[in-house]
Amino acid sequence: MKLKIKEFEALARQNGYRNGKALMKKLGAGKCAYGCLKRGCKIGYDLVKAIHNQFGALVMLRVIDLEGETLQSFKSKYISVGGTLY
Repeated sequence: MKLKIKEFEALARQNGYRNGKALMKKLGAGKCAYGCLKRGCKIGYDLVKAIHNQFGALVMLRVIDLEGETLQSFKSKYISVGGTLY
């Protein structure tokens, strides 16, 4: 899975964050994570789960390239309670 940088930056601005790095920090990513993601590194399941829980499945699909994985197969890795993944 990869982060769609332009879409993520737009999401950050729409939600009142300075930039994507500020939103990534709010989601619990480390200092260097956003730079790595901008260079094309793969995004981890826990960070995708945080985006899903914060913004919902539709927004998650807009900013994450699942690379062949489906939303259902992603969700099956977690327990869902009231739309929140644990």
